[in-house]
Amino acid sequence: MGRFKLVAQEGLDAGRVFYLRGDPITLGRPGADGDSTVEFDEPSVSRVHALLKWRADQDCYEFSNRSFTSPARINGEPASSGALLVHGTLIQMGALVVQVRDSQEELPDPEPFMGCLELLHGPGFAGTRYPLRRVAMTIGRSPECDLHMASPALSPVHASIEWYEKLPVLLPKSNREIYVNGQPIPRGTFLRPNDFILLGTGVALRWLPVSVLAKEERPAPAQEAIPEVEPATPAPEGGADLSTEIPRPEPEQEAATTSQRAAFFADLAGRLERGEPIRRAVEASAQAFMPALAGPLHEALGSGQGLAETLARFSDCFTPYELGMVAAGEEAGLLDELLRTLSDSLEAEHRARRRRIRTAGWTCPLLALVVAALCLALLGGQPGPAGFGSALGLSLTGTALLALPLGMSLKRLQRRHWFSRRADRLLDRLPLIGSALRLQAGERFLKALGPLLRSGLPAHRGALLAAGCTGSTTHTMALMHAAGRIEKGEPVLDSLAPTGLLSAEVLAEVKKGEEHGDLPERLAAASARLEEASRTALARAFPLLALGPALLLACLSALSAALVWLASR
Repeated sequence: MGRFKLVAQEGLDAGRVFYLRGDPITLGRPGADGDSTVEFDEPSVSRVHALLKWRADQDCYEFSNRSFTSPARINGEPASSGALLVHGTLIQMGALVVQVRDSQEELPDPEPFMGCLELLHGPGFAGTRYPLRRVAMTIGRSPECDLHMASPALSPVHASIEWYEKLPVLLPKSNREIYVNGQPIPRGTFLRPNDFILLGTGVALRWLPVSVLAKEERPAPAQEAIPEVEPATPAPEGGADLSTEIPRPEPEQEAATTSQRAAFFADLAGRLERGEPIRRAVEASAQAFMPALAGPLHEALGSGQGLAETLARFSDCFTPYELGMVAAGEEAGLLDELLRTLSDSLEAEHRARRRRIRTAGWTCPLLALVVAALCLALLGGQPGPAGFGSALGLSLTGTALLALPLGMSLKRLQRRHWFSRRADRLLDRLPLIGSALRLQAGERFLKALGPLLRSGLPAHRGALLAAGCTGSTTHTMALMHAAGRIEKGEPVLDSLAPTGLLSAEVLAEVKKGEEHGDLPERLAAASARLEEASRTALARAFPLLALGPALLLACLSALSAALVWLASR
C-alpha cells in the first residue's frame, strides 16, 4: 500500500505530494475524522470528500465518493462507486485535481531544471552558465562541492542552495562574506530573478531562472547537456576595475533607534489601514520619524521593488526580524496587521532596553571606580589623598578611552553574518539565556504564523514565512526545515516539535487546533502567553548577559590603573 501517492496538479495544493498509508483512508480538509486522513488546504474540498479502501485482489485502492454537495470525478467522469485507482488516474474534488502515482509504474523522474547561475567574474570565463535543478547543492573551492570553483576567494564549502517550493535559498556555509545585490546576507536569502551574488571578494554570479531564460533569444541549456560557454570574454585580472560588474556593498546608513522604527511602523500601519498608496505612506511615515531615509525609500519603491526588498537595502537600519515580518505581511496581504504587531513588539523591546540602560548607567561607572580604586590601593605609591584622586581620575579616563573603541568594534562585528551566526549559537547554548531567547523566538514565530494561517495561506507556506520572523539565524533555519516537513505532508505538531522552541503546553494547543480546525485562534492565545513568559525570562537572564561586559570593563579598569601606576613610578 505504501507505494501509492497523490500528486496535486491543480488547486491551492498544486505541487504537493500526499503518500497513501493505511486502510481505509479519508480524503478531505483538516478536521476530518479517521485514523488515516489525507488533508488538503483547497477550500472547495469537503471536510470528508472521499474514502479509499484497499483491494488486495486488485492490488490498488478503491474510491468511494462521500460528498453530495460537490461529487468527485474520476478521469473527467462522475465517480462511480468502487472505481479502482490505478497509476495515472485523475481525481477531481472541487477545484482540486490530483493524480494517482504508483512507484512500481513510475520511471525515474529527474529533478526539473530551474535555471542557471551565470559567472560574471571568477575562475574560468565570464558568461559561463551552470544549470541548477531543484536539489540541494554546495558551492566552494573543494572538489567535493556540487559547484566547484577553484578560487582562493572561496572557502572549501562557501555557500549552499536549497529549495523551498520553487524558490532557491542561498545559505552561507563559511565565515567569509556573501552579498546579494550589494547587501550582506547573515542568515540566507531567497534569490529573485537577476539577483547579483558576490562570494568572498572574487567570485560574482547572477541568478537566471527559467522565466528569464525563456525571454532570451537563445534557448536554455538542455537538462542533460553540459552548459556551453558563450563567446567568452576572459575574466578581468585581479587589478582591473570591476566596479561595473561586481555589486559592492552600499555605504553604511545611519541606524535608526528602536523607538524611531517602532513609530515608523505604527504610523505606516495606520496609513495603510486608511487606504493610502504604499509609496506615499512609506515616504510620509519615513519623513516623520526617519527623515534621512524618506528620499531613498521613495525612489526604491518607485522602481517597482516591494517594501521588504526596499528595506533590505538598508540592513544597517532594519533588523532581520523586522524584514521578516514585512515580507510575511506583503505575501499574505496582511501588511498593516503585521506592521502593527511589529510596532508593538519594538515598543516593548525599547521600554525593556531603557530599563537595562538605566541600570547599567550607574552600575558600570561604579564598577570601574571600585576596580580602579582597589587596584591603585593594592599597588600603592600615591602620596596623599590628592595624588590618589589624581591617579584615580586618570585611571577612569584611560578606562573610557579603552572601552570606547572596543565597543565600536564590537558593534561593527555584530553586522557581520559570521559573527552574528556564531553569537546566536553561543547564546543558545547558555542555560538561562538560551531558554529565554528560545521563548522569544517561539513567541515571534507564533505571532506571525497565526495571522498568516487565518489569511488562508497553506500551513507549510505560512510556517516558511513565519520562520523568517524570529530574528535568529539558528532558529530560522530550524523552522524552515520544519516548514519543509509540513509541505511533505507531515502534521504541523510533528514538524514543529523537534525545533525545541515550543513548550509542551503550546504543542498541546497546536494539536487541539489541528483536531478542531481553530489553529490560528489557539496560536494567538499561545503567543500571548509565550510573550509574557519570554519577557520574564529575559529579565531574569539580564544579569547573566551583563556579566560578560562587566568582567571586560573590570579588566579594562585594572589595566588602566596598572598603566597609571607604572607611569607614576
